[in-house]
Amino acid sequence: MLTLFLTGCLVDEDDVAPIKNRSTDNFRLIQDNDYYEYQVFVTFTPSGSPSNSVEGNLNVTYSSTILPNPFLAGGNVPGTIFREYSVLTLGGSVYTVKRYIRQDTTTGALSVLAIRDGSFDNDVGTLYRIGQNSNLTAPIAVEILPSPVPSTDASDQFSFVYQYMAGCESGASCTAIEQQINNISIEYQGNADITTFEGRFNALRVDYNGNFLGGDSPPVPILFNLKGACDLDSASFTQSEFIFPEVGVVFIDNTCTPSGGGGFYYTASLSNTNVSIP
Repeated sequence: MLTLFLTGCLVDEDDVAPIKNRSTDNFRLIQDNDYYEYQVFVTFTPSGSPSNSVEGNLNVTYSSTILPNPFLAGGNVPGTIFREYSVLTLGGSVYTVKRYIRQDTTTGALSVLAIRDGSFDNDVGTLYRIGQNSNLTAPIAVEILPSPVPSTDASDQFSFVYQYMAGCESGASCTAIEQQINNISIEYQGNADITTFEGRFNALRVDYNGNFLGGDSPPVPILFNLKGACDLDSASFTQSEFIFPEVGVVFIDNTCTPSGGGGFYYTASLSNTNVSIP
């Protein structure tokens, strides 16, 4: 069974605008109430059925927050924490995803700490933390974007398995669930010129690849997907993010291939933001 959470949009490249050249490879520091809007386009192919194409919108906002440490009574996870809240409107349906992001305020590097379900932009809903090798005593932070963003060909390989841990509001209730991600790799492709609804950017391309091992547990987003779930069953995914460090992610290109056949392809193009664009 496919669960479609995030999508993208085809970009009109007929109008050639001057390209915006980046002045740094260091990822900007996120600010409270930052928001991004994307035009999205998805081609969804059910197994054995014709493809369907749908357009929609994706809104992403960042809010400063705290994240309790379930293994330290009365304590919080250290660092600068943001709740990244994403709302996808697609074909009359609305999907939401909340991730908890920690940013290194010295370098700008981003790590994922936890994911929460729920339909509103608040700290309410089942919390899923990330564990490694069934270690329920130490949730981990997973770096999803180093800073400065590598501008030459390079790769990171993650050979171990991440597990989602549910009920982690307190250490006593933190239990592993079946969904896992393994064989993760992050490939830095260097410079890439990309056209969006907000103009043309000399961006940095980062590719995320991996396998998703599902189960009968609740749906939780893929760790390295920007804002969404790929599939509840086994699947592989490849996602390219085009990053203009002074602004953020300006374009996404994603392919999800479930083990049962079919799949979907989406793009998301930046169309509006309150972040200043040089």
